[in-house]
Amino acid sequence: MAGIFIAPILMVSMVSMVRRGVFWGRRFGPWGVAAAAAMTVASSASAQFRDAGIPNRTTDAGFEFDPSRAVEVEDGIRINGWFDAHGGIDRTEGRSENPEQIAHVLRIDLQSRGLKFLSTSSNEDFDGETTSQTTADFLNRQNLQAAINANPYDPCCSFGMEREGKNLEGLAISRGVLVSDVAESASAPGGVSLLISSDNQARIENAEEISDVSNVWTAVSGGPLLLKEGEIKVEEGGGREARSAVGLSSDQRYLFMMVIERSNDSDGASDYETARWLQRFGASEGLALDSGDSSTLVMEHEHGGSDVLNSLTSQERSHGNNLGVFEGSETASAFDPFQNPASSTFPTTTTSRGGTTSGCSISGPWTAGGASALVIALVPLVAFMRRRFAARRPLD
Repeated sequence: MAGIFIAPILMVSMVSMVRRGVFWGRRFGPWGVAAAAAMTVASSASAQFRDAGIPNRTTDAGFEFDPSRAVEVEDGIRINGWFDAHGGIDRTEGRSENPEQIAHVLRIDLQSRGLKFLSTSSNEDFDGETTSQTTADFLNRQNLQAAINANPYDPCCSFGMEREGKNLEGLAISRGVLVSDVAESASAPGGVSLLISSDNQARIENAEEISDVSNVWTAVSGGPLLLKEGEIKVEEGGGREARSAVGLSSDQRYLFMMVIERSNDSDGASDYETARWLQRFGASEGLALDSGDSSTLVMEHEHGGSDVLNSLTSQERSHGNNLGVFEGSETASAFDPFQNPASSTFPTTTTSRGGTTSGCSISGPWTAGGASALVIALVPLVAFMRRRFAARRPLD
């Protein structure tokens, strides 16, 4: 489909460049031709960014909470309609008035062809089990479509691009490789786990139930257990803070990634309230992940980089483990150089808050379309310059 939109851009760029080249070349010679080419390239790039309405399968940059599309599921609680953020990944948002809460959620279709999961890999023989990384940077480096922070970890806390060795609480498996072992009990930190096989069969189990992980491709852990067979497993009350959680629908078809933000517009949530939000979005099973200032939900932005969906109370925290989803097999190598603290190459990644673009790079139609237009348009220009110089050459 992108070709339908790019082809006219190529033709317009070529015609425009040739016309400018002829006009300026007649008056100023080769320097005029070069100036015309530069002007056309600049205007083409500007037009493509200005008209960036070309459909992109990974973008939901225009998503906003829309009261006209929201459904009042309970008194004072409204949930927006599902937005197709990416093939197999839907996004929505829920809001409540008393207490004020904003819940961001992604619904991932585990039966969608090509979707795969990834968590932070082991840093092998370096300090700790993993090397800390923000959720946004994890998404950017691994070419993911969405990601959420995962296991509790120690020591706390590092921020932004700070890199520290971390030991994880509870089970963690990345690409079928054990990163951190099962917790001692369900009540221990990291005592409840989300287990996902290579064919996206997912289940939630506590530490005592986990006996065989040979078929597990990805695992992350947290706690407490919030939902089991549709029933809330935590008591009402408790303090409110930002919360991260994952859940499964009763038929295990959908996996939910959810963050309830704590900000000027949202009070955060208790464990019980977090469980209720998971229920409202369609989950029957659920567990809490590392929360508080760690809570981060991120999506890929259409022009590169990432969008942090929830507002943060501080600089984005660098986590010991993250869970992401991507399409196909185009991810970083099995051993991520970022996980090696001794590596001398660490690309700079910027992050931002509240759904704004971070780490935005030049990509999209200009990368392929603009470059192609330049190459195509240079052919007649070279021919014109040859004829021009031939006409000026003195006769022998």
